[in-house]
Amino acid sequence: EACLAAGMNDHVGKPFDLDHLVAVLRRVTGRRDEPPSGAVPAAGRLPAAVLAAAAVAGVDVATAVARLGGKAAVYRRMLSRFVTDLASWPAQLQTDMAQGGAMAAARQLHTLKGVAATLGAGALATLAGQAERQVSLGASANDSRVAIAGVVDAINAAAPGLRALLRALQMHDDAPATVAAVEAPNPAALRDGLHALAGLLRNSDMAALEALAGLQRQHPQALGGRLVQLDELVAGLEFEPALACCDELLAELQG
Repeated sequence: EACLAAGMNDHVGKPFDLDHLVAVLRRVTGRRDEPPSGAVPAAGRLPAAVLAAAAVAGVDVATAVARLGGKAAVYRRMLSRFVTDLASWPAQLQTDMAQGGAMAAARQLHTLKGVAATLGAGALATLAGQAERQVSLGASANDSRVAIAGVVDAINAAAPGLRALLRALQMHDDAPATVAAVEAPNPAALRDGLHALAGLLRNSDMAALEALAGLQRQHPQALGGRLVQLDELVAGLEFEPALACCDELLAELQG
């Protein structure tokens, strides 16, 4: 209601469904409606090890991947970034509250709620949302600290399961690379792939996520692991630094 009152065309909340988001964007930009992508249900493509790790972690991974149009590689990158961020959030939340930064803590809780919900970590999202409302509505300092402490405990409890789920997804993604690893290196193909990736990054095209995943599968041992550094930038949607890194790699190959 606040977004619409401020003049927005529509509102899409988290966890969002990719097909719904695309439909909303097409409508408000005057484009012709198109049918949903009709992606194969995510559960049918995820291996048993991933589903088992998700069940232990309390994550509805099949629904979460389906919301992302069935793009398991995009889900894995989001989860990787989330797992990295979780390591610093407990200390930051506690510091914000200790220094009287209730609004800063509320913003972090809002982010935690949205990303956790998008990734299918429903229990963590619900708890973060409850704490966000409590802190935002001016609860006493003691009540806010208790709510934050509950979220911190939940983060610490969820982190091992989320890391295990990430490892299962990485092992699944790496499976095709075992074949590529024994093939002869192909510098020309790597250069072509990096040139294509640079073009996508220059245009801030989200297809860069899948393009880089393909490069890593095809050239798992290339550039001494520098593709991993590039992957971290792209996963964080830091496209300008990623483009600079991509250009550096191309210069090295061409030099």
